[in-house]
Parts: sequence; C-alpha cells; structure tokens
Amino acid sequence: MCVVTRVGQTMNRLIEDCLEPVGLKLRHYTVLSSLAAAGAMSQQEIGGLLSMDPATTATTVEELERDGLIVRYREPDNRRKYAVELTAAGRRTIKRAERALDELEADVLGELRAADRTQLRRLLGVLAYGERYPELVRGRRR
Repeated sequence: MCVVTRVGQTMNRLIEDCLEPVGLKLRHYTVLSSLAAAGAMSQQEIGGLLSMDPATTATTVEELERDGLIVRYREPDNRRKYAVELTAAGRRTIKRAERALDELEADVLGELRAADRTQLRRLLGVLAYGERYPELVRGRRR
C-alpha cells in the first residue's frame, strides 16, 4: 500500500476519534477552522476553499447551524447568497477541538526527534500548500 494512503487513512481515523468527544466530525472541524481563520464567507466559498462538493458543504453547514456553532444570513450585496459565520459556541468548540488535535499530534509525532518533527511539518506544508498541490486536487476532481 502507498505510504501516503496508509498515513492518510490512519490519520483520518485518529482525527475522527479525537474529535468525537467534542461533537465534531473532520468535515465539521475543517469548516469551523476555516471560518475561525478567515471570518465569514459564503457557503460556496467554503466549499471551494476546502474542495468539498456542494452537497457535502450544504449538509455540513446545516448540521453546524443546527448545533448552534454557526449562523447563516443573507449577504447584503447579493440576497441570493448566504454568508456563514461562527457563533460564540462555535469559537469555543473550535478551541476545544484544536486542543484535542494538538494532543493527538503530540502523541503521533512523539517518537520523532524535535528536528525530525520540524522537518516533517515543513514537508507536509509543502505538500498541502505548495503551488502544485491545489492544481493536482482540481485536476483530479474534474
């Protein structure tokens, strides 16, 4: 099995287990985290930013709204679009989730030396945020 696939599957399972006590799934966390970092944005912008299909984006936003973690309101400049924003409960939840994920990361990377952890984070950042990665993702989703 490809090592990237194996690591991805294992990490997804560990992250889902880590977020369960906080009441979130990974897709919920990614939306909340994006809103915490960027502020209010449209549902379409969220889906585009996270490479999430429209149906999954809509379902995720509906669940987060139902749980009181976000609010949706019509955008003043375009009444056909909804803006999505964190609530106070959403901000508290994302902080709890981030603490839990920090603990998970410390556990997962605990066997590595500090220099190796730094290098791994840098290399993963290149893969996740480098110029080529977004193009690869877009190319595969067509």
